[in-house]
Amino acid sequence: MSFPNAHNGVKKIYTAEILSLIGSILPIIAVILGAATTSLAEAAKAEADVGTAAGVLVIILLGLGAAVLSLIAFILNLMGITSAMKDEPTFKNALIFTIIGIAASALSSAFSANETVSSFISILIKLSELFVSLYVVQGIMKLAEKLKDSNMVARGSKVRWWLVITFCIPALIQLVSGVFELKEADSVADTLSIVAAVLSMVAYFIYLRYLAKAKKMLAA
Repeated sequence: MSFPNAHNGVKKIYTAEILSLIGSILPIIAVILGAATTSLAEAAKAEADVGTAAGVLVIILLGLGAAVLSLIAFILNLMGITSAMKDEPTFKNALIFTIIGIAASALSSAFSANETVSSFISILIKLSELFVSLYVVQGIMKLAEKLKDSNMVARGSKVRWWLVITFCIPALIQLVSGVFELKEADSVADTLSIVAAVLSMVAYFIYLRYLAKAKKMLAA
């Protein structure tokens, strides 16, 4: 194994992404199960407040689980980047943008009442997340170059383009909403939102697959 620190780091980053994915799905499951629990209680002619309480409890528990998973994912991702940068300096840039994202997130609560500042901070957070992913991919590409794995280098370049494209789509939606009349923008923006969601999911799994292949490459 040529780069043990990077291998350990990429493994942690990969695990963090899996946990983050599960954490993002749990709230959706919570809402579905909460509604189903309430409906079943009503269908069984149980007390309405009992069914509602059960639904609320399900939502709270799964919501709490999602929060815990997100926190663990964040810590693992940070540990992974810190470990990987011992073998490849490019990962330091990912760490820098992680810190920027943390600072921006802390500021967002302080300026939540100011819509303009809050929007700017939201964009900054998303940009930070984008650059973290881009530099993680670039770090892997650098390691692939050292290992003379041209396939991983070429694949990494495509992954980076996917990440950039899926970041730009929401910005396009905002632009369209500002240019067109409100009624027209609603239908156009809705369509673009669906496209953005699909592309984002595709890009996420492409990124996840690239991390999985990077683990195998670095384990050799």
